[in-house]
Amino acid sequence: MSKINLHGIFPPITTPFVDGEVAYDKLAFNIEQWSKTGLKGLVVMGSNGEYVYLSAAEKRKLVEKAVQQTPNHMLVIAGTGCESTKETIELTRDCADCGAHAALVVTPHY
Repeated sequence: MSKINLHGIFPPITTPFVDGEVAYDKLAFNIEQWSKTGLKGLVVMGSNGEYVYLSAAEKRKLVEKAVQQTPNHMLVIAGTGCESTKETIELTRDCADCGAHAALVVTPHY
């Protein structure tokens, strides 16, 4: 496993919705715009990512699509903290398999 450089700005991006569904085309547009700003990378499903409104499948697809749309000069951090340790580990592994470079994990608060 190689080290990655996490120095720089990684904003927690919003998850766009249209009529209650994730708008992947809007996500692609937003990522294209952010890629021109000098950001080091993006945090998908961070504090602004509407994580709690996503199903397990949507979380994985969102990270997969974000990784596909993010240029190679940027990193993707996936917010993978869940209320159970088992679910957190599974989601973190799945996001790594989708190409996320790192995970942002918060501890359960209950």
